Amino acid sequence: PLERRGVIGSLRPVQVGILAVGLTLAVVMMRTLGSGAGVIAALALVVVAVALVAGADWTIAVRAGVAMVALQVSIGALNDVVDVERDAGRKLAKPIPAGLVSRQGAQVVAIVAAVVGLGLSATLGPAVLAIAVLSLALGYGYDLVARGTAWSWLPFTIALPLLPAYGWLAATGE
Repeated sequence: PLERRGVIGSLRPVQVGILAVGLTLAVVMMRTLGSGAGVIAALALVVVAVALVAGADWTIAVRAGVAMVALQVSIGALNDVVDVERDAGRKLAKPIPAGLVSRQGAQVVAIVAAVVGLGLSATLGPAVLAIAVLSLALGYGYDLVARGTAWSWLPFTIALPLLPAYGWLAATGE
C-alpha cells in the first residue's frame, strides 16, 4: 500500500507504469471491441489497474475486475430489455434484435450478473459493496429513468469517478 503523503507523490515508477498501461489498454479496448464489450472491458481494466497500483495482489485485483464486468453486464442487459422496441429493426447487432437471446433471457442475465457482481464485491469489503450497489443503482437509473432525458448525463457523471474508488478500496479497504 502507498504511504500517506499523497497518492501521486507516493507512486513508484512501476506503479505509474501499471496505471499507464491499464488506462492505455482501456482506451484501445473501447475503440476496438465495439461499444458494449469495449466499454465493459475498459471499465474493468481501470478497476484492476487502480487496485494493482494501490497494492492489491493479482487475485484481489482480478476479483474486483470480474465483479465490475458482472455489474456492467447487468446494467447492459437491463438496457437491452428496456430498449427492445427501440432497437427492433434498427440495431441488429444487439443480442435481442439479433435473436441471440430472448427478452426473458436478458432479464435472467441482468439478475444473475447483478448477484455475481454484488457477491464478489461483498468479498472485497463493505465499502466496495456499497460502491457496487451505488454503481448498479446509477446504471439502472440511467436505463429506466434518465435515458433520453435532459438528465441522462447525471448517472454517468456520478458513476465514472466511482471506478477508481472501487479499485482502491478493493485493494486497501480504506
